[in-house]
Amino acid sequence: MAYGPPYHPRGPLFGGSRHLEPVAGKCVAADGRGPRHRVIADPGGADHRGGAGWLLSRHLTGDLEGLMRDVQRLGGHDDEERRVQVRRHNEVGVLSEAFNAMLARLARARRQADIERHKQAESERLACLTETAAAIVHEIRNPLASIVSGVELLVDDKGVSDSERHEFVAIVRDESRRLNAVLQNFLKWTRPAETLREPGDLNAVVAQVVEMYDLTLNREHRHVFRMEMAESLGPVSFDADQIRQVVWNLLLNSADAMKSPGTITIATAVEEDWVYIKVTDTGSGVQGSPERLFTPFYTTKAEGTGLGLALVRRIANAHGGWVTITNLSPGAMVVFAIMREGP
Repeated sequence: MAYGPPYHPRGPLFGGSRHLEPVAGKCVAADGRGPRHRVIADPGGADHRGGAGWLLSRHLTGDLEGLMRDVQRLGGHDDEERRVQVRRHNEVGVLSEAFNAMLARLARARRQADIERHKQAESERLACLTETAAAIVHEIRNPLASIVSGVELLVDDKGVSDSERHEFVAIVRDESRRLNAVLQNFLKWTRPAETLREPGDLNAVVAQVVEMYDLTLNREHRHVFRMEMAESLGPVSFDADQIRQVVWNLLLNSADAMKSPGTITIATAVEEDWVYIKVTDTGSGVQGSPERLFTPFYTTKAEGTGLGLALVRRIANAHGGWVTITNLSPGAMVVFAIMREGP
């Protein structure tokens, strides 16, 4: 039985005395003796058939290995312009061109996604700036108006008694301090300090802040502080200044929630790798969603920037921790948790 060379639409792939030609979608011998298989050898026999297969395999394997090397090289780079090399105009070349087309589409989609992401970030940034500006104006307007009125009355000095003068001076002093506190809170929010964790005595830091608060701001309210400190927290790494801010803000939050003298309980606890600071009050509890209180500039109080609890959450996140508020009956409890040795 005679065989012709391997068939290709453009002609024989290899030499030989016979070849096949496409006729109506079929392969027939050139002499018209009927259909033949696509891959056939010439009269040389098995050796020629083996050589033809070896050459085909070598070409295809080499092209596939080259494509694989290009793909592996692309996997280690983030260059949108990189492409695989089209080595031959065969099946592997078609695959390479399709792969390059896919890379081009992915690059275009990525660029478009980056543009949309930048637009979204810019929109959020402008919205945040607008919200911040509105909050600053709102918080500054009242103390500034009080300061201006007090100064004008002092300058006028007509019909102002000594006691009224002292009262106006006290108003200017107190409102100036309040204004400074507002600006300090905004600065802390817009320029967060780096978290520097060091081993320390967390119980001692908490107790120090409670004592300071009791000697200063608690003189007017006369709230009762109850300490429930863990006997041993073990080794704890934390940023002492930031933890002081946390405890101070939580005490302020609890005190503001109680119209009349109440009880504020400060507790510390440890459980496996977590250390907890818990502040509980006997106030009116949280109105609405407790989670909203952590939103920057959101506040339910007549005064305040709405940044206190937002700062507490930021510090918790910086320590690899979390903070929650739970309504009690009566009052509410804030739980501030950090990892003992850091994230």
